[in-house]
Amino acid sequence: MKLIGNRILAEIIPSENKTKGGIIIPEKINLEKNRGEIVLVGPAVKDYYVGQIVQFDPNTAVYDTVRGTECVFLKEDRDIVLLISN
Repeated sequence: MKLIGNRILAEIIPSENKTKGGIIIPEKINLEKNRGEIVLVGPAVKDYYVGQIVQFDPNTAVYDTVRGTECVFLKEDRDIVLLISN
């Protein structure tokens, strides 16, 4: 697969239901649900590379299943909110 422009393909990292002091935090508000590991970058991407974990905006990202894995297509300048690890 080859991406064009400033597009990024990230594999969604599954979230776990968490408890805090006996209170279950619903998955709907669990921000870890919006994390992914970058698996492919387009030629115009400058600041991100394969292997980084990012948090993305779920309202603007494009979700799809690629080879049986839940993934998300992102734009470098619009969809990534936070770089979690290098």
